[in-house]
Amino acid sequence: MSLMASIGPSAALSFDASKNPHPQTSRGRIALVCMPWGSIVRPSLAMGILKRCAQAAGFDVDMHYLNLHLAKRLGLELYEKVVERSVFHTEWFFSQALFGPGGMAEVKNSWDDLLSDPEAQPLLEQLQRILDDSSEACRKIATEVTPFIQACMSQIDWTKYLAVGFTTTFAQSLASLLLAKHIKEQHPQVQIVIGGANVDSEMGVEFVRAFPWVDYVVHGEAEKSFPLLLDNLASGRFSEKVSGVSMRQNGSVVAGDSDAVPVVDLNETPTPDYSDYVRQLELSGLRKQVPLTLYFESSRGCWWGAKHHCTFCGLNGSTMAFRKKDSARVYSEILELAGKYHCLTLSATDNILANEYFKDLLPRLGNLNVDLSLFYEVKANLTRNQLKALHDAGINLIQPGIESFNSRILQLMRKGVSAIQNIQLLKWCEELAIGAAYNILFGFPGEVPEDYADLPRIFRLLSHLRPPSFIVPVEFERFSPYFFEKEKFGLQLKPRAHYEYIFPRSRVNLEKIAYFFEGTWKDQIGAPGDYIGPTKEAFETWARHRETGKIFCYYEKGPSYLVIHDNRPRMLNGPIEARRLNLNEPYSSIYLFCDENRSLRAVHEMMKKTMGDSLSENT
Repeated sequence: MSLMASIGPSAALSFDASKNPHPQTSRGRIALVCMPWGSIVRPSLAMGILKRCAQAAGFDVDMHYLNLHLAKRLGLELYEKVVERSVFHTEWFFSQALFGPGGMAEVKNSWDDLLSDPEAQPLLEQLQRILDDSSEACRKIATEVTPFIQACMSQIDWTKYLAVGFTTTFAQSLASLLLAKHIKEQHPQVQIVIGGANVDSEMGVEFVRAFPWVDYVVHGEAEKSFPLLLDNLASGRFSEKVSGVSMRQNGSVVAGDSDAVPVVDLNETPTPDYSDYVRQLELSGLRKQVPLTLYFESSRGCWWGAKHHCTFCGLNGSTMAFRKKDSARVYSEILELAGKYHCLTLSATDNILANEYFKDLLPRLGNLNVDLSLFYEVKANLTRNQLKALHDAGINLIQPGIESFNSRILQLMRKGVSAIQNIQLLKWCEELAIGAAYNILFGFPGEVPEDYADLPRIFRLLSHLRPPSFIVPVEFERFSPYFFEKEKFGLQLKPRAHYEYIFPRSRVNLEKIAYFFEGTWKDQIGAPGDYIGPTKEAFETWARHRETGKIFCYYEKGPSYLVIHDNRPRMLNGPIEARRLNLNEPYSSIYLFCDENRSLRAVHEMMKKTMGDSLSENT
């Protein structure tokens, strides 16, 4: 697929390097960099794709997974603990080195500053919580930042690069900014490019305006814009505008967030190249500690969100429109990644599974005689047959976005499912040995304390099933309806207070750079933290029961009868006692019929068909 011809003849680039082999003479060498706190166990899909896009445009590409270096210094367990427990607060570790007293001295945010500042206590407590309440661990990581950056500078020859591109998602912005500043100061001819979710929309424009060492920000999907930018740089056209790229021109910031062009046909995007990640993982000595999991994408956007955007969801930004790859392409990509890297554990980055894949992709994967282990995000209203299709295709871990077991709260979210559908899904997942990763959220505008009154009882009744990972307050995120329709929800939003200790207000407009916000709403009844206590207590009990593996509820089917075995506690924190219940007809038939959520009317109709005239009004 050729790009915009109006840019010039040299811009006719293909996404796929296999369709347009790089010329014999390189047009320049670039670097793509993954900084902390990018996970070691989740390699960057975007870097793997953009490497091949840049190669197709004629550039040599070096990949630097520098997060591996910090993980080696800190130890993998400590590093991943920081990654997994926060997607924002851990920006402080690099902020204190960049903007703190030991850096540009624009923010009083050293560890001692946080200890002495009453307003910094929430951030201080969060950082300590991430590290199991260890101040010593926090200080240790903070002191490792400067020698880590110095090693990044001394061990890599940055002078050989035309451009250095940083990917920033979750808590990667400050580490990227810190290293980028060192590169720019020592090698001003090197062009600094930043892309990723953290610089989408006006956030990225603010990066260019506030940080003069950042030359370009690529917004949104970069398969088209990034090669075009490289083409301009290689040709010396440093000030020429590229759609979807923010930059400086004659001392002013030229915003490119409003003209970013999403990919239309995903089939034309290249399969990600993970060879550098795998090789550097081996060289780091961490390979034996990291079970290899690679990422692929079969779609972008969200078909549900395009119709009914969940109120709290800040994913996708300007790329909500749902686009999917052909099933044959997804099938071949999964096999290519599994074969090339000898990796059978693959995770889809899709926000939601395409319904069409139940007809073609899943049956085809199910017919493979290969031990694939796949992950997908799904909508929770799946049927048993659909879940069976997932299981047969090797999809043994899903993220169904359950979020709540209260139907009114789910309506506030615009989830399009009911509480009983969520419970039904969990039950079937347990029976089919499909892991379901989910959280329970609270703190929604319009909720009342009574919405949570019954959750402890429901948790007790579900104690034989997989519990949520966490009970957490809802996030108010940029790009969510809560953000761009805040007046409709009666919301007042302001950037999280922690941003004050991450970015200097003297340099940065926090309203423009923030992704996470704090919110209060009209007619709010009580603070959510005041009434969620019993639910959290019940969750902790549920999690303990699950860890022991001693809670059960199952049945054995006999001729015209069922035997139900059940030891779920009769009350919260009550004794665990095994019980046995015999169900004869017609109750055994009713029980089996209600494997799926049924209405009372449907139950009555079923009994009418099976029992006929023998059905009495009292049955």
